[in-house]
Amino acid sequence: MKQAKRIVAVMLCLLALLALPAGAVMEKGVPNITAQTTMKEVRNNPGIKNSGFYTYSQDKDCPPGQALWEMTTVEGYTNEYVAEGCAKGLNLVIENYNNGVQVTHSFYTDAEKAADRTKNNTGLFYFPAKAENAKFALILAGSGANESAELEEGACTAWQLHELGYAAFILRYRVWTDASDDAPLEDIGRAMQYIEEHAAEFGIQPEQYAIVGYSMGGHLTGLFQACRSAAGLPHQRYDLHQAHLPCHSGYRRVRPQILYPEPFG
Repeated sequence: MKQAKRIVAVMLCLLALLALPAGAVMEKGVPNITAQTTMKEVRNNPGIKNSGFYTYSQDKDCPPGQALWEMTTVEGYTNEYVAEGCAKGLNLVIENYNNGVQVTHSFYTDAEKAADRTKNNTGLFYFPAKAENAKFALILAGSGANESAELEEGACTAWQLHELGYAAFILRYRVWTDASDDAPLEDIGRAMQYIEEHAAEFGIQPEQYAIVGYSMGGHLTGLFQACRSAAGLPHQRYDLHQAHLPCHSGYRRVRPQILYPEPFG
């Protein structure tokens, strides 16, 4: 009888563990990423893997090539100028995840994603400010036909902005192979709407912001401001009187840095 009770008790404990939210039993990561850490090590870090932070900007559409990319270091995956900043940005992701911060957010509903599968290729990655009621920046990394630079330009810039006291959001928007025409502009508009609606949760001032864009992200930053009255686009609702900072990173020649102590506001 006692043995049967022990078995029942063990089974109940196991069921209780299985019933816990996934985040409650997830392993925390160690923020020890450097420029020489391999991409495989980065992606296997529980703080990166479990946070949902996107690290496949170079190889997202080429699964056979992922094995090769995973042996590449952070410096090789990005470039020598931004690798250190990227590593610090990744470590900040891990620290935020360990502290219970929801890093990855979706600004489209499940129904919208089911109706348009390209919207699955989007996301918003949140870097809290050091203090509440902060100004924030939405970061649009550069992109090509089938790749983007959320890691190369996004993580580096998010870390720098964090050090300056701002909250930061990296936007993963749809690139040319995902969708065409106004799709990236729709992504920006919906992301801004989502941030505004969750301003209290993010600890930000929704009216005090900048949009920082590199390369193609810079083009989209300008278009988003210029085309805000386009019919049927969510971004028409914004009177964008805040800072818009189109940049050209120059990739292997210019280091993307925030050059001003008060870049906006």
